[in-house]
Amino acid sequence: MFFHSTCRIGDEEGCRRLDALEPGSTIPCEDDPFACQWRAYRTKDLSLHDEACSLGAAESCALIAFEEKDDHKRLAYYETSCQLGHTHACDVLVRLVA
Repeated sequence: MFFHSTCRIGDEEGCRRLDALEPGSTIPCEDDPFACQWRAYRTKDLSLHDEACSLGAAESCALIAFEEKDDHKRLAYYETSCQLGHTHACDVLVRLVA
């Protein structure tokens, strides 16, 4: 929403950031994990979420954990997400291990 607004009023940096978030963006995930995470969310691409997670995108780790069927992998993804600062993932992790 903020990038749309800044681009609409003519802010070039806001427009560049908005372009980086579009699903067709060619910016590598290594250069912008947040944009990668957003593109993964918009396209429902779990492999892209996995890449974003490995680069430090906590929301992607939590989303993969939610979708994961294997209990050990699910816990690992929630733990990673929690360690990256995703408080909801920490809450879920506590309930799962308690």
